[in-house]
Amino acid sequence: MDIHLRLLGTFMCLIATTTLQIAGFAKPAHVPSVSKFRIAYSEKLDAATLLNAISDNPMFNAPWKELREFWLAKISEDSSVQIAFNRWKGRGIQLAYLLSAIPENDLDQTLERLDNPKPMFSLIRQNLDEPAYENIFNDFMEHSSEVKLLFNFFLRNGFTEMRARNYQALLDSTRQRLEKNLENIDVDKFTTLLEIFSGRTVPKKELTIYVLAFSRPLSFQLAGFAIGWASETENWAWLLTHEFMHKFNPTKSNLDKLRDLAKNDTFYKESFERIYDEFNEGEEEEFVEAASRYIMVRLGLNSKLRSLRSMKFLYYSSKTNRGGVPLACILFNELCKTEIHAGSFDYNVFIDRCFRNGTIKAGQIQQLFQQSIRPVSGMIGMSIVSDERGARIERTFKDYPAEKVGLSPGDVILKIDSVSIEGKSREDILDLLAGESGKTIRITYMHREEVKLAEVTLR
Repeated sequence: MDIHLRLLGTFMCLIATTTLQIAGFAKPAHVPSVSKFRIAYSEKLDAATLLNAISDNPMFNAPWKELREFWLAKISEDSSVQIAFNRWKGRGIQLAYLLSAIPENDLDQTLERLDNPKPMFSLIRQNLDEPAYENIFNDFMEHSSEVKLLFNFFLRNGFTEMRARNYQALLDSTRQRLEKNLENIDVDKFTTLLEIFSGRTVPKKELTIYVLAFSRPLSFQLAGFAIGWASETENWAWLLTHEFMHKFNPTKSNLDKLRDLAKNDTFYKESFERIYDEFNEGEEEEFVEAASRYIMVRLGLNSKLRSLRSMKFLYYSSKTNRGGVPLACILFNELCKTEIHAGSFDYNVFIDRCFRNGTIKAGQIQQLFQQSIRPVSGMIGMSIVSDERGARIERTFKDYPAEKVGLSPGDVILKIDSVSIEGKSREDILDLLAGESGKTIRITYMHREEVKLAEVTLR
């Protein structure tokens, strides 16, 4: 399973949603909750992901211009460090995955492990639950002295002090925001669903989240049931669920079927190339996406239609002007029709059955995708940002309904169908601005201090 690196393109055509209630797992009132989230900091993992932040890959280095300039100048002064850096730059998340298997989070203690690495490698091997990490694990065993050299170099040049001085406030605020959001999750139910879909047991029913500084803008999966959290996204619940769900490993048979589908279905071929080539995702991505969206619905963290609205545009490409995860949408709809309980559900068997019974069939993916997203098929054609009065229009798209009725960038939406949107979240506002093609929405908005009314028919 390739490392999950997320660059989600966004094309803000807005569609609506309603709430779907799906019963969760019943839990006797007298049984105390045993599952929990454990949130921690890790100097070791921050040192590893620094190798991404200062690499030449814009996917990683975009937020870190000054940091990168400082460390590249230092690295250029030492030829042996430069050689080691050339091998490991841009591989920080993969290295963090491996290092997360050892308990120490202090960089000095990690360096002690690297003095005698054999016991460390044995521990990593025991926790290596992702086949795609075999290659980097082999590289690490062969070149661990280079990682040791780099970590020593970071320490000598003030990494620990810099991290505490410049980034501790950021780490603390991220942790506080995450802790507040996690209050909305039933951890026992969440853990049970993860176990059902991944086919694995969550050790001690404990889910670890390491709040990191230098992996921004990417959160990612770690060894064991843990993730590295570095996101400020509004869609925190989806990201949390999605990253944990990367513990699911598709069978070779299901991956072969996925590749065959891309060969034999012209419509799906575009999606496959966009998601797995342009955005460099692992080929389990759509399987994981379908499951994580379903889990969110089961937990009451999202509605079915809001999930479809998101999946309709995921991985939007400015190169092709296309977006969406068709296979994920089809699987998600099938999951929502299925009785899923612990001990009676195998996700790989479910995926295989969908291929075998024609639920997923070459030559019909476009039709099945359109059927899946029909409830969210209407588009208004504009993007919005939060505003203290409601929502400010950031952009309208040519020839779409918003532009045609006179809405323009800078206008502030006040009401939607007589509902005041003051104080509502962006996602809630998008829900109100949405629906099936043909639906008409009444929008009250402020244009240059003048209140106006527009009727918009989605298409």
